[in-house]
Amino acid sequence: MVTVQEIKAIFDSADFRAELEEMSTYAASMKQERPIVLLLSKYLWRKGYKAAPELKKCDLNVDGTLIEFKFHFDADIPNICGEMNRPGVTFETLSELIQDKTLFHPTWTTTPGIFKDIHGKEADIFVWIICSRDLSKLKDEDVRRVCWSPAQNKFNKYVFPYSRNAEVFSQAEEFIRGLAGPRNCSVETLTVTTKGTFPSTYHFVLCDFRIKSQAEG
Repeated sequence: MVTVQEIKAIFDSADFRAELEEMSTYAASMKQERPIVLLLSKYLWRKGYKAAPELKKCDLNVDGTLIEFKFHFDADIPNICGEMNRPGVTFETLSELIQDKTLFHPTWTTTPGIFKDIHGKEADIFVWIICSRDLSKLKDEDVRRVCWSPAQNKFNKYVFPYSRNAEVFSQAEEFIRGLAGPRNCSVETLTVTTKGTFPSTYHFVLCDFRIKSQAEG
C-alpha cells in the first residue's frame, strides 16, 4: 500500500524537483495539476506500483488507494478561505449548504469541489498543491503566456509579495484541516522551490484519511 511518506519522498527527490522546475517553464500557460499527477504516476510505476490516472473518475488510483488532487495558485487562497466567512457558513453546516446550493455552487465556488473530493469521493489521500510565482522580472510578452498572470501580479503587489508566500500556505493548511476535520486525518506538508524562467514555490499539503492521529509534516 502506497504511503504519504513515499509520495512525499518522490516530491522531494532530486529527479522530481528537476522535472518540476522544467515544468514550471514549459507548462506555465496552464494550471499544472494534470502534469504533476502524471509525473507522480510515472515515479510510482517505476517503484512497482500499478498507478492508474483517471481510473473510474479518480485522479490517481494506486493499487486501490484513491488519491485526489487540487491545484491552485497562491492568489486563489484568500478567496477560497473567504468562502467560509459567509453568513451561516461553518465547517459543520457545509454539507447541507453545498447540497441545497444555498450559498455554494459546484462550479462558481471552490469549496464544494474540495469538499466532494474529501467527503463525497472519500479519497484515501488528498493532495492540495499551491503554487506561488514571482513574475516581476518577466518581459511583457513572456508574462502574457503565463496562466493567471494578471491576478498573480496584482496579488503580489497589493496583498502578499512572493517573499511572504509561507503565510498564504499557512492559511491553506488551516482551511484544509477544518474542511477535513469530520473524517480526521494526518497532514504532512512539503515545499519545493524552483527557478526556471521565473522563481516558483510549490507547496504540497498531503492529507491521509487512513491514519486517525494528527501529524505535522
